[in-house]
Amino acid sequence: MKTKYLLKKVVALIIVLIAGFALAACKGSTKKIPYGSLDETVYLSGDGYKITKKELYKEMRTNEISVLEKMIYRLILADEIETINENKANYKDDFVDIVNDKIFFEDDIDELKEMKDEDINKLVAKFVDLLYLEGVVINPTDVDTVNFTEHSQVILDFYIIDVAKKIHAQKLLDEEILDEKSDYYIDVKDALQNYYKNEVEKKYPLSSINIRFTNSYEANQTLRHFNLKSYRSKWYLVPNPRVDVVEGYARDVLVELDLEDKNGSLSESEHQEYYDKYVVNPTREPVEHADVSLTLDEVLVKFFEIYNFVYPYKAEVDTNLYSTVEDVLNAPELVNDDEENLGQFTKLYDDYPSAQSSLRTYIYDTLSTEEDGTRYTASPRNYGNYYFLSFKLKDHNEDIKAYLNEDDELIIYTDETEETLTDYAQEYYDEIAKSKLSSTYISTKFKDLLKEAKIVVYDEVLYLHLKREEVPATLSKKNSNTVVVKVDDKEILVDDLYEELEAKIGPNIAMDMAVRQILLNSDYMEKITDEMKKEYKDNVENVIREFSQNGYEQSGMPASMGRKNFLRLSFNSETIEEAVERVYIRNELERLFYMDYERFYGDVAYEKFAAVANRLRNQFFTISSSHLLIYVDMDEDDEPDNPEDFFKTLTEVQIATYKEMVVELMQLIHDRASKHSSFAAGLRSVVSDFNDSTKFRTDLCDADENIEYRPECTWAKYKRYGFFLKFEDLGDINHTANYPDSDSGWDKDFFARLHHLHGEIKAEYYDVDKKFPTQLLDDKPLSYDGDEENLGVLETSFGWHLILVTGGDVAKSAKFTYEDDTYIDSEDEESLKIFEEIKVKDREGNEVILDAYSADDDISVNQARIFMYESTTDRGVVSLPNDVLSALNNYLTPIKTKYESNYTKMFLLYKLLKETNYTYANPQSTVKLDGVLDVNMRQFLEYNEDNELFLEIYADWFDLFG
Repeated sequence: MKTKYLLKKVVALIIVLIAGFALAACKGSTKKIPYGSLDETVYLSGDGYKITKKELYKEMRTNEISVLEKMIYRLILADEIETINENKANYKDDFVDIVNDKIFFEDDIDELKEMKDEDINKLVAKFVDLLYLEGVVINPTDVDTVNFTEHSQVILDFYIIDVAKKIHAQKLLDEEILDEKSDYYIDVKDALQNYYKNEVEKKYPLSSINIRFTNSYEANQTLRHFNLKSYRSKWYLVPNPRVDVVEGYARDVLVELDLEDKNGSLSESEHQEYYDKYVVNPTREPVEHADVSLTLDEVLVKFFEIYNFVYPYKAEVDTNLYSTVEDVLNAPELVNDDEENLGQFTKLYDDYPSAQSSLRTYIYDTLSTEEDGTRYTASPRNYGNYYFLSFKLKDHNEDIKAYLNEDDELIIYTDETEETLTDYAQEYYDEIAKSKLSSTYISTKFKDLLKEAKIVVYDEVLYLHLKREEVPATLSKKNSNTVVVKVDDKEILVDDLYEELEAKIGPNIAMDMAVRQILLNSDYMEKITDEMKKEYKDNVENVIREFSQNGYEQSGMPASMGRKNFLRLSFNSETIEEAVERVYIRNELERLFYMDYERFYGDVAYEKFAAVANRLRNQFFTISSSHLLIYVDMDEDDEPDNPEDFFKTLTEVQIATYKEMVVELMQLIHDRASKHSSFAAGLRSVVSDFNDSTKFRTDLCDADENIEYRPECTWAKYKRYGFFLKFEDLGDINHTANYPDSDSGWDKDFFARLHHLHGEIKAEYYDVDKKFPTQLLDDKPLSYDGDEENLGVLETSFGWHLILVTGGDVAKSAKFTYEDDTYIDSEDEESLKIFEEIKVKDREGNEVILDAYSADDDISVNQARIFMYESTTDRGVVSLPNDVLSALNNYLTPIKTKYESNYTKMFLLYKLLKETNYTYANPQSTVKLDGVLDVNMRQFLEYNEDNELFLEIYADWFDLFG
């Protein structure tokens, strides 16, 4: 929660610079603040103070100017809002899009349904709290997290202004697209023809056989394996002397290679020589020796044979059932553009990953199903990181072809009168119009509407704030006690504005005002010296002086706006003295209050800080690592598949087989990597060999001497299961890497394994010689799931991992004993230890003598107290040994920072309020404030319920410091 209502700790200069607007100086006498029926009725009271409704309104009205803005917008959009309320069902889609974007930052329903439940639940919890802070009470069940379309009406109504803006813009757009002078005009014929060309003509579903290879060697060896050669974009079947006795030109090639005696029984290496030597020639003499290209149906069968060979883990295509193109086109299980039941070889335009966009273009634009066109890829083509063979089966564009005339232009109208669009042209036209209704257009048109309205403001300060928000208002020359703003002939009354402000921020602002009074009347004021007040005043005057010299003109704060208005807007004050009090003195009083640890916790204050800091210290770890990733990419989107999702597509037997393969592959990788001079070099070598190899194992692999030099002898088995390998350096990862405020967000299982490895390595290595190994490979898995002795395979959401630890670190020690200390000679010639007697003061100013010792690695209470005390002094922390100070900076400073956060400050201010026996006149205000405090706590914990490491430190934070 943004606690700006409670904690306005800002530097004057920053406050000045945040305004981005220009104002003319307001002339004439100061306008009276309209208060309506608000009087001195007490809203909140306690020992020594009371906050009246009138005082509360004066403060609230400038703290949340968005409330008044919304009230103005509702009046300006009254007609649109009435239209919506008359039939909300007509605008449901608009509401749903806006609400989903606000809650989930995504309005695509299909994308929303792919989100993880834990992410959805967290976003919903945040949204429920957000609306609570807006004064709207809902429950998580009010948010539809199944279909994402049936959110409660309370939520929808909250965004009615956004929908009304869209409706207003839509009405204007409907006119502008017909106006030839408008920038938004739609020239129907040209626009529809262009839309068809760009968005429809080549974006239909398409059926094709696409076979992916990891490298060119694999692709070409596959063609050799199937005795295929290409010549002028056609395939030729080369005679195969591995199993057949060949004659003619093929026999001549064998003779030339001195392989004639092996005709019909060539080895793989010999066949490679033969294949490379063989030259395709369709015109070779005599005619019976000429090569004959495969027919289209024969090519199709070969494509299926290669497909079945390359993808043994996919549904096999029976070439006996599908031996012709016609057979395939008549098989809906293979070719089908029904989006709910796509054929095995049918893809939607958007199904191609971005890395394959050029492949998609090639299939759509270059390959053809026409009789004289090129229908298939004769030679493997490189797209992205892979090589592909493609056979185009069908363009599913029969419907859109029917939309064209004899000149291949879109038929736009139903008749020659050109008055009525065809159904599809109307659909395209609607999409064109929809694209013009952008957020920029909506915003621009609403700003224009604001300018057209006559907005008169009767409160001078609110006028300034509205102008800052670019609301085009004028200041009334007359006073009014009841009206705060008039929009055309409609009025916004003070009482109505108060009611909406109070519902949203009343209890918060009242508490803010109360603690301000309490602190101004507290003993802390005695610590604000005259010198400090003079310094504060000089600061404000220096800012005003720079303003007067037009120093802030570039920031939208010209000197012409006048010093008075500058003070009001930048300091929320009428005078320099008030600015000093509101900004500088208030901030210093709050600081003194927050840092008065003993006031809150007495003698155990520093025990609390030391205890939490030691939790952080004991949790600390840093591990440097790399990893070898085994993954599958069955959907060929160039991204690793989640094994959990992949396994859902398999039978139990298939799952067991894949798990066995993963274990076997990981063991093999482990063994191979262990033979190198370093594990890193070994893992890189494994990945290189794997990626350079093919998917099939030749008979050359039967000779042991070939295995080491032919990668496919080792890796083909695993590549045929669809496995890929990747080796990556991960750098340093520490204990906070998965904290909710971290940017890294490692997979939970991966992070847990790193944590575990650090513990094992520390025990086995660091605790022995205070060093981490620079090369330590994770244990070789003995089984997939593992047991107490062996952890098994590390499976995460993007594959399977073998971790290589390359270093690490442990927590810094705060240990420093009397024996570690050194002596110095004092003036009275007595020998003293340097850190034996360190002077600090308690909250009464009494001197306390502490030593800086700790008997073990943990931070001692004395060390924490010295650190916390000296960090508030001008000289800083100077009375701790360097190593101890380093430990405290690493583990106590983060705790101190959390303590000084707005979340903790809010609870401390609430503690101060409770000390005064506070009472809200309306008990519901107490309920609202309690709810705000609960929200504050959830936001502090970042809505995490299962982040064990984070909760280990902070779960009981408000029990300790609340």
